[in-house]
Amino acid sequence: MNNQFDNITEAKVQEAASERKAREKSLDAIMTLSEVKEEMLELLNSAREAVRGTSEASRAHAYWIAHIRMALDEDHEWLGGSMCTLQDSIDSLREELDGDEYL
Repeated sequence: MNNQFDNITEAKVQEAASERKAREKSLDAIMTLSEVKEEMLELLNSAREAVRGTSEASRAHAYWIAHIRMALDEDHEWLGGSMCTLQDSIDSLREELDGDEYL
C-alpha cells in the first residue's frame, strides 16, 4: 500500500514539474515574441523611411509594407488584416497562463 502511495506522489511531482516547465516555456515565448514584434516594427519603419521619396515608395506601401505590418497586429492603417497576427499568438499564450502569478 505504501508503495502505491509513493507512486502516486511521484507522479504528481512529475506532473507539477512538467506543468511548471510548460508555463516557463510559454512565459519565455511571450517575452521573446513581444520583443521580436517591437524590433520588427522598428525595422519596418526603417524600411518605410528608406523607400520614402523613391519610385518604389507607393508600391512598397501598398504591398510588402502592408503585408508585414498587418501580420504583426491589428493596430494599422490598412483595411483588412491577418487571420492570425503575431499579437494574437502572444495574447493566446497569455490566456493560457491566465491567473498565473508571473503575469
